[in-house]
Amino acid sequence: MNNKQIIEIVGVIVVVLSLIFVGYEIRQNTIVARSEAYQTAMFELSNMTQNIALDEFGRSLLAKLGSTVFSFQDLAQDEVVGLSFLYESLLFSWGGIYFSVREGILPEEMLDTIAGSAVVSSISFGEWWLSGRSLIAEDFAIFIEGKMAKPTK
Repeated sequence: MNNKQIIEIVGVIVVVLSLIFVGYEIRQNTIVARSEAYQTAMFELSNMTQNIALDEFGRSLLAKLGSTVFSFQDLAQDEVVGLSFLYESLLFSWGGIYFSVREGILPEEMLDTIAGSAVVSSISFGEWWLSGRSLIAEDFAIFIEGKMAKPTK
């Protein structure tokens, strides 16, 4: 074996080792990105829940929501505004989860956060949805409608 062949073999080995290292780094970065996306999604939902729990208006609205099946017609104007913003905020948080799952960053089980929510199947959400649907991308809207008790367009 001459020097040229030895250098070529060493070069091939170096390239293969470099590719293995790059693959390992990509895998590590993917794990970190998924972890950060999961933490962000959970933080947003937790923060929203905490803000509602600590706010007197939010607590009284949630108490009303939990006590009966109602529509927007059953609420005072300030409650309608508050509930509309709550639904919008939930929708944007869920949208982040949905698109992270779609891109493979978060696991599919994260969608259970949305699917298991009683909010999506409530009468008031269905009423709000008529105007709220326009705020989001079509594929996410179709996903939400699949989770609603009575999808509306």
